[in-house]
Amino acid sequence: MEEIAKEMNVPVTDIFIKYMDLATEASVEQEAKFKDTIGGSLDSGDIRLHY
Repeated sequence: MEEIAKEMNVPVTDIFIKYMDLATEASVEQEAKFKDTIGGSLDSGDIRLHY
């Protein structure tokens, strides 16, 4: 991150914040895809989780 910040002439914190924003967006998209894949199965009890 430090190298990117130097190349872009911005503070490292700006790069970190952008990284976290992108990571959050990716996580939200991945969760939405997962929910679309299983539908409402977890809510209806169709899928049983074993521990």
